[in-house]
Amino acid sequence: MIFAAGLAIPFLLTALLIGVAFRYLQKLHKYLHVISVLGGVLLIIIGLFLLTGNFGRWISLFYGLFRFINYDKILNYL
Repeated sequence: MIFAAGLAIPFLLTALLIGVAFRYLQKLHKYLHVISVLGGVLLIIIGLFLLTGNFGRWISLFYGLFRFINYDKILNYL
């Protein structure tokens, strides 16, 4: 019973919120091409970092930028 509810809830929420999401996407329609191109460029950059072995540097840069999230406490908790 719990499994069925856990399986059904995401689908029910999706069905209830599909209208809201559709209206939001219609407002973003004129920007979707730009978002798609930026996403593609980001994937290429990540691929280059992986190929050159510099992905760890990129992660450490963002780790430093978002230090306020306190990753250390989260990792120690896990």
